[in-house]
Amino acid sequence: MNGECKGRLPVTAKIDEETREALDRDADRMGEFRADVIRRALTTYLALRRGEFSCPSCGEPIQIEP
Repeated sequence: MNGECKGRLPVTAKIDEETREALDRDADRMGEFRADVIRRALTTYLALRRGEFSCPSCGEPIQIEP
C-alpha cells in the first residue's frame, strides 16, 4: 500500500455499496488505499472541468461542462 498522505483536508461523501465495493476492488488491485483511488478520480475530474485533459487517441483537449 502507498500509505503516503498527499493531503491534509478530510472530505466525506455517502456512496452506495456497489460504488464502495468497486473502489475497494480497484484499490486492492493497484495496491493502494481507497483514498488514493478517490483522489485520482477527483484530480481527473477537475482536469476535465478545466480542459486540461487530452484524448489518449487524438491528443485533443477534452472538457466537460458543469
